[in-house]
Amino acid sequence: MGTLIDLTGRKYNRWTILAFVGIGKHSERLYKCQCECGTMAIRCGNAVKDGHTKSCGCLRAERAKEVHTIHGEATGTVKGRTKEFKTWIGIKARTNGNLNNKWRQDYFERGITVCDRWKNNYEAFLEDMGRAPTKKHSIDRINNNQGYEPGNCRWATSKQQLEHKRRPVFMKFKYIIEFAISLGSTEEFAIQWFKQNKGYTYRKFKR
Repeated sequence: MGTLIDLTGRKYNRWTILAFVGIGKHSERLYKCQCECGTMAIRCGNAVKDGHTKSCGCLRAERAKEVHTIHGEATGTVKGRTKEFKTWIGIKARTNGNLNNKWRQDYFERGITVCDRWKNNYEAFLEDMGRAPTKKHSIDRINNNQGYEPGNCRWATSKQQLEHKRRPVFMKFKYIIEFAISLGSTEEFAIQWFKQNKGYTYRKFKR
């Protein structure tokens, strides 16, 4: 049998071992430990030393929070998230290839993907794209046959994106804009009409 090592005073991950307190029912050596957050607990010395327990649970809670909150950009509700974060979530959702994905045919089956740099790294996406200039700007792919990646994406207004569609669609849109203005309406109203009008749904021409 090997020499027993007293772990008192040693620190492993967030645990500091304070004192040996006895033998457990499975012959394990038990120690009184203190977590960095101040919580006291009795833990198996080998479990602490080998990293099977790293904290009282506070470390796991902090990591879970980090997953859902990236530099304060995301909160528990969609309403509280920034435009850029929601955009990043959106492009991943559209291209994930899930059989139940309603965008599968328009994106995944056409080979439209999110680049490796952006796929699991919101900070990289934000670094490359920057903030959207206004609330009216949304992400737009410059080459419609390529994916979401640096150099192929920009922030664009609805008008810029519609102008970037196929020529026949743009001609219809152009006439709608001119007709709306001639009647004293606004360009913004015409764009919204074009998005919503039956037969010219925005979904049909959306990137």
